[in-house]
Amino acid sequence: MLLSAILGCQAPSTLPPGGAIEPGWYTLPPLPHPLQEVAVLARDDGTAWVLGGFDDTIQVRQEIWILGTDRVWREGPALPEPLHHLNAALVDGDLVVLGALSGRSFTAMADAWRLPAGSEVWEALAPVPEAVGAAAVGVVDGRVVLAGGLAGPTVDASFRYTPATDAWEVLPALPGARDHGVGAGGDVFLALGGRQDGLGNVRDDVWALEGDTWTARTPMPTARAGSASATLPDGRVAILGGEGADVPGGVFADVEVYDPSNDTWEVWEPMPLPVHGTGAAWWGEGILVPGGADTQAFRAIADVQLLVPQ
Repeated sequence: MLLSAILGCQAPSTLPPGGAIEPGWYTLPPLPHPLQEVAVLARDDGTAWVLGGFDDTIQVRQEIWILGTDRVWREGPALPEPLHHLNAALVDGDLVVLGALSGRSFTAMADAWRLPAGSEVWEALAPVPEAVGAAAVGVVDGRVVLAGGLAGPTVDASFRYTPATDAWEVLPALPGARDHGVGAGGDVFLALGGRQDGLGNVRDDVWALEGDTWTARTPMPTARAGSASATLPDGRVAILGGEGADVPGGVFADVEVYDPSNDTWEVWEPMPLPVHGTGAAWWGEGILVPGGADTQAFRAIADVQLLVPQ
């Protein structure tokens, strides 16, 4: 059964302090600052991390904000420098940033760093073979895949990073250049959606990296870019929001969920507050979507949304 049939189109509720939580959309305490174009990750210790991004004055931020199980935001160890559109992942509890964009000029960077679990000191890693930000990112078998992104123009380059050896491999090019797509790991790396050289040139294609070969999967129901994505505990991938919509404000509310095991899509209840330019992560009992922008391009917000699935 689709969540749209279960939940109806209702405004989100404030997440209750404890006990059983019904399926639906909820609000959490807002971010300390409005933020967009951030990276969002959740660790096994119950914390969710929001890295960098632009604030509502279009300043690039260096802070990391951490949401604990007590639902309080606390400032974490700062990024090595102000960054946005970070290619970030968690590998065995270590946080890695493998390229990003810097400044209002959207300058692509190849710099890479690791923040080991329990540490507050960033370590330099081997740089990405090509400076790139806004790539699709996912972890498969302890290795991080980057696909596409912005290196000035939109690119189709793909790379794989092995943390154990601090080494990079160049992979076959992603079929069709795209930036602002989303990635997912697990049993196979997936690259989903994105756009090519412009806000309106959104894509719906989905590609799986099987071995070192790109294989087409069933396209997304809604072509879009700048979406948030989160992998659910059962391996399904939720795609939320995005920009490039043919509606006032240009932002998608759509929530669509892909099952890699049978190559099918489900349409879920849309976002109460459509956003783009953020990430998402499975946190606690649901999908956490912090911040983002509620109109195309720049207009960062501090709202934090949580979807508890059926």
